Amino acid sequence: MGTECEVSAVAEPLAAAVSLDAQSVTITREAPSIVTAAYTFNKNTLRVTQGTLGSGARTAWAPSTFPTTVKCSTDSGLVGVKTFTAAAGTSHAVTGLPTGASCEISQPDSGADALTFTPASLLEVRGDTGVNVSARFDAGKVRLSAAVEGPAAGAAWVPSTFPVDVICRSDRFGEVLDETLTPSVATAALSSGLPVDTSCALQTGDYRQARTATTADVVEISNTSVVDVEISNTYEAGEPAARHDVCGERSACLVGADNRRRGRAVHRSVGR
Repeated sequence: MGTECEVSAVAEPLAAAVSLDAQSVTITREAPSIVTAAYTFNKNTLRVTQGTLGSGARTAWAPSTFPTTVKCSTDSGLVGVKTFTAAAGTSHAVTGLPTGASCEISQPDSGADALTFTPASLLEVRGDTGVNVSARFDAGKVRLSAAVEGPAAGAAWVPSTFPVDVICRSDRFGEVLDETLTPSVATAALSSGLPVDTSCALQTGDYRQARTATTADVVEISNTSVVDVEISNTYEAGEPAARHDVCGERSACLVGADNRRRGRAVHRSVGR
């Protein structure tokens, strides 16, 4: 005779299945009673799919790759930390994870204005689990317009275009624009998209001795709107006088119409 015992497996939350080779045993003096419990642990996968969006997503300054960290743990402790570079439009698989592992996805150095994790940045992995990461880049623009005023505004010698050097720098991305925008009286000039933490310096020319005023010399891009700047050029009556520079063969140019030294005369019209 012996003692009859029922056997049940200890629950393991990370196991996909558990089985016993016996549900009960009889305990006797003659031999030990052995019951084997088999736990099945599936190897699960977390797939991270990277995307970008926003008005600045396809600009030259916006990154297309993103350093990514996936940190997974269970009730028993840390499973592992995986780091990789996620490229926009691609997926990266983190494999070999236990069922029910809790994984947190982060991109602390993305430079994005916002990060969205769908369904979440912290999720439980069971089977093939996916998360979509969207990095949003916002962009604003600078728009330059030109105006001509004064008694000589309609004169033929007054220029029709007004080049402006625009240099823009972002706190996150460094120099993002260095180009000349050229508005005319009829048509404004619009910059490309700029990060929303950008400061732009504007440098005007002399425009044939115009008295030039701008509504701003420095422009701050702080949102996705267009920042307007007007370049106003006032021309007094009478065409600007030509300047006569006389350059001798062995000396530097001597400037002024009253120079009578023998040499080669070069006539330059003042202004553009």
